[in-house]
Amino acid sequence: MEVPAAEARPSDEGIARVSGIIPMLILLVCAAVFFGFFAWLGITLTRGDGRIAAVWIPNAIALVALLSARRNQRVPLLGAMVAGFIVANIAVGDSPLRALSLSTSNAIEVGVALWLIERLCPLRPDMRQLRDLGIYVLAA
Repeated sequence: MEVPAAEARPSDEGIARVSGIIPMLILLVCAAVFFGFFAWLGITLTRGDGRIAAVWIPNAIALVALLSARRNQRVPLLGAMVAGFIVANIAVGDSPLRALSLSTSNAIEVGVALWLIERLCPLRPDMRQLRDLGIYVLAA
């Protein structure tokens, strides 16, 4: 049975329609810079006297990007997110090991949220529907 275009999964359409190794590398570099910038911004603007940010918006941005991406782009985009987060953490003074562990934790969190949303919303999540919005909030 064919899924109507309005209900197609994001993996069928994808917002980033790239083909070829060079365009994909450019996309990943841009994604790493984007995620790194928002991670640095999140760390810098929301932390108090402690090291950990009080509010962490970059994971929400990453989750939306992954939900919008094609399935074959998700792992590379997640890797770009981790790379950007590592650079941001090192830029604010973390050791490479701490930067890697914090970034990996964020990637696991985003991955679990993505998995939950895809299991609980079989079609493209519609944030106008209370059920889908509730699933997104609980999973994220």
